[in-house]
Amino acid sequence: MKVIPVVAGILETNCFLVVNEETKTALLFDAPPQCKSIIMSKLAEEDCTLEAILLTHTHWDHTADANPLKQETGAKVYVHSADYYRLREPMKHTIFELDFNIEPCEADVLLQGGETIQFRTTTLRVLHTPGHTEGSVAFVCDELQCAFVGDTIFYLSVGRTDLPGGDENLLQESLGRILNELPENYKLYVGHNQETTVGFEKSYNPYLMLI
Repeated sequence: MKVIPVVAGILETNCFLVVNEETKTALLFDAPPQCKSIIMSKLAEEDCTLEAILLTHTHWDHTADANPLKQETGAKVYVHSADYYRLREPMKHTIFELDFNIEPCEADVLLQGGETIQFRTTTLRVLHTPGHTEGSVAFVCDELQCAFVGDTIFYLSVGRTDLPGGDENLLQESLGRILNELPENYKLYVGHNQETTVGFEKSYNPYLMLI
């Protein structure tokens, strides 16, 4: 298996395609604006089908192409129940006005946290990590020794809590879960900028020194 990173949209948002070459299937983590054509091209290159679109949270820069990709591929959309409202009515929750339209998207599976989901591509564990948004989640892939964490934590930084749905106390609890429940060698695939590891952030992230 391999992880294919893609950066798309005006906020340069990361999304990640996990491809299993044996089963010829893939999973997509987040769906930023302008990623659809790139993802479809990657799927064609890898000769695989998309099983699911898994959303770490529902800020528009992570979800704008979710419905177009769902309609094109038939992939099921997974999102935490507490974040679903933004996915259904995205233009009501953009914070600032956008010069393009985002299609509403219906979820196929509403997550609560604590699930283990078996796909053909790989198996995922779902950690509920509120703080950046109410329904932020981390998708842990033990087979690849990594987690897809969205905007909860970044390289030497952490997610904002001053946006609607943010909560600083909950974020601190969620960061503690990620740092304490995942091995230090696990990669963290984050929503913006470069990937990192649990161990590196425990040692050097200035926002985590009190955890």
